[in-house]
Amino acid sequence: MKKEMFFEEKLAQIDSILKECDFSERILLWGGGKHTCELMRYSIIVKFKNLIIADKMNCQKRFFWNVVNVSDVDFGNIDTVVISSLIYQQEIEEELKNMRFDGKIIKFYNKEDTKEFYRLNCKYKRCNFFEGDFLTIEAAKAHCTNTEDKELYERSYQSVCAVLNGYAAYELDTMPVFTKKISFHLMAWIALAASGKTEVTVADFGGALASTYLQNKDFICEIPAKVTWYIIEQPQYVKRGNEIFTDKYLKFKNSFDEISDQIDVILFSGVLMYPANLEEIINKAIQREPKYIIVDRTYIGKRSSTPSGQFLEYCRV
Repeated sequence: MKKEMFFEEKLAQIDSILKECDFSERILLWGGGKHTCELMRYSIIVKFKNLIIADKMNCQKRFFWNVVNVSDVDFGNIDTVVISSLIYQQEIEEELKNMRFDGKIIKFYNKEDTKEFYRLNCKYKRCNFFEGDFLTIEAAKAHCTNTEDKELYERSYQSVCAVLNGYAAYELDTMPVFTKKISFHLMAWIALAASGKTEVTVADFGGALASTYLQNKDFICEIPAKVTWYIIEQPQYVKRGNEIFTDKYLKFKNSFDEISDQIDVILFSGVLMYPANLEEIINKAIQREPKYIIVDRTYIGKRSSTPSGQFLEYCRV
């Protein structure tokens, strides 16, 4: 009997199959149900810009993408069909053969598979807890996967691709979010800072690949003043951010020192728990004399100031 794969293993297999395609190919994703929703949430399918989602029955707008009817698709303009279904995989493949589709057909499942990838057991369990105290920052890092980890960075980039390609609303903690949700408590302070001004400058420290900016862009664009949004991040985020974003009011920098503009608002959202040089960062923020310093999504407790390890990733079951 074939041993059942874990979710992470099957997802890696799916991504490996998709990587065989060129990201410029014209892709038809056949299936408009839950399988496609989960595929968009977890796999690299969101990196494909020329993606059409089609189905026979679920032809409706789902989150940020439209599902067209298969009968309306010109298969002569399709390079590859990705079958997004386990139950109907064979049926869809037969239909493609009957219509003499001569492009590539991608399937994710074998005859032995009985569960969709998202229904498989996880090898690792999602968790979020603190452990410590540790004597030094280095000791804490040794027990954690830190934010410089390549896997976290790539997952964050993949989720941002989902946003830029129109499949998701924004990225949060490396995962795509498919429903819009404005952070009104933050935007109220941005709007207040912009009151009576023609320009306002925000420095978003640790803003990843524009998580907060993308989440609230619709609101930001409605502020009468011109809002310039700087993100201060690690070098790999700065490099990638400046490459993939074309918004002239969104800029990525390595430090406060690289921002020559007067900063009106400094935002620390879910970041102050992590830097080893926390005091230095706060002092630099104060030295810039912004109108407001906003601290959001930050753990505060009565523990001592000795380092702890926060486990945001997966712990073995």
